[in-house]
Amino acid sequence: MSRCAKANSAQHMQAIEPKDRSRERARYTGRALAEWMMVVGECQSFFERRKSEGVPENRFVETPTLGVEVFKRGG
Repeated sequence: MSRCAKANSAQHMQAIEPKDRSRERARYTGRALAEWMMVVGECQSFFERRKSEGVPENRFVETPTLGVEVFKRGG
């Protein structure tokens, strides 16, 4: 069996429950991926909205800027 076929086998696609310290990292990784999905969705919505507003070609749609708000914890 080739490496590619092994990588695509069902064995490699089953989810496993993380244990010990990797459990905490997995939760943060999941949150980060979920937040990134929201950012990507917002960018896609922006692009589609600009196209529906009449921008003639994809290359003329401006790239939105991403800003980060820093929140200070009280206490």
